[in-house]
Amino acid sequence: MNWNIPCNARQNKPQTLLSWQHIPQGVRYCSVIQQYLTKHFAQISGDYCLKLGALSGEVAYYPCDQQIIVSKKIPSNLTALSQCPYIDLVQGQATALPFVDECFSACLLAHGLHFTNNPHQVLREITRTLNQEGILFLSLFNPLSIFSLKQHLPFGANKSPFKPYFASRLLDWLSLLNFELLDQQYLSLQGKAHYFGEMMIIVAQKRTLPMTLNTQTSPPSPQLNPATAFRQAIKS
Repeated sequence: MNWNIPCNARQNKPQTLLSWQHIPQGVRYCSVIQQYLTKHFAQISGDYCLKLGALSGEVAYYPCDQQIIVSKKIPSNLTALSQCPYIDLVQGQATALPFVDECFSACLLAHGLHFTNNPHQVLREITRTLNQEGILFLSLFNPLSIFSLKQHLPFGANKSPFKPYFASRLLDWLSLLNFELLDQQYLSLQGKAHYFGEMMIIVAQKRTLPMTLNTQTSPPSPQLNPATAFRQAIKS
């Protein structure tokens, strides 16, 4: 099913990739992400999974009964996916999701932070629409990998420039949004994960911190003024 939500044309954003095929070896990157998610988080409790961006929509990972893909533009590859009865397609902005609060059990954001001017707002919207104990799957290119370094060199061909993010920075943001880290891995096309792998993936769970009032009050401590202190000194 395909739904069109009006977008704000005044917002200026970096060029968004609409398919893994637009990235050198992108199909292989997509496959590596899919294999990791399917192996470690094959099924989670909940009915709806949100996939933000065309890259997320192409990842064949279906942890919930219903998948909803949100993309600013609707390319033909996503239109084909929307023919599946358990996949809905929504045209909209990741910074202003057209959904009520706490309606998703999981969210996949595959490399989407690389191509937005407002990553904080994207994460806030994800937090808002995830239900309590909802899980966020966040993948990005590793800024320390050779692939990422090549994208920012002034020479070379087949480049896809993007905003780099270090894992420590992302974890700080998620901590401020009350997410608990479940897993963090570096993924590589060579199969063996290492610190300089081409990609990194973060799995975090939303935690709601209830504000509880302490109804038990401690007894007041005795207060002595100079007169009572003098009387006690005489008695002793």
